[in-house]
Amino acid sequence: MSRLQFEALGMIMVLCLLVYNLAQHQLRLALAIAQDTIPNQLGKPTNSPTLRWVFQCFMAVHLVYF
Repeated sequence: MSRLQFEALGMIMVLCLLVYNLAQHQLRLALAIAQDTIPNQLGKPTNSPTLRWVFQCFMAVHLVYF
């Protein structure tokens, strides 16, 4: 792998982490504004979930009809 490819891959990784962090921040902000919680892995209510946990909650959804 050349140095340029390595730097490009690093930049893509940084951008992905930035988008992930922004989405997690927006999720937590929305929960705070709504004064709501969601259950964590142990079933206890939390207002600061990780985005990974929320994505795992939606893994069972395969098809949604409107």
